[in-house]
Amino acid sequence: MDLRITESGAEHPQLLIFIHGGGVSGWMWEEQISDFQRFHYPCIAAGSANAV
Repeated sequence: MDLRITESGAEHPQLLIFIHGGGVSGWMWEEQISDFQRFHYPCIAAGSANAV
């Protein structure tokens, strides 16, 4: 299985990691990541490299 890791955000003492359930990929977290980035939380979303 190939994974796609998307990392974004600034340095912050807390790191948020988003892992999806079956049938979806890291794209499902885009809205939540955008919200957390407004508060300067670094975010990592893991998903299938083959997902659309």
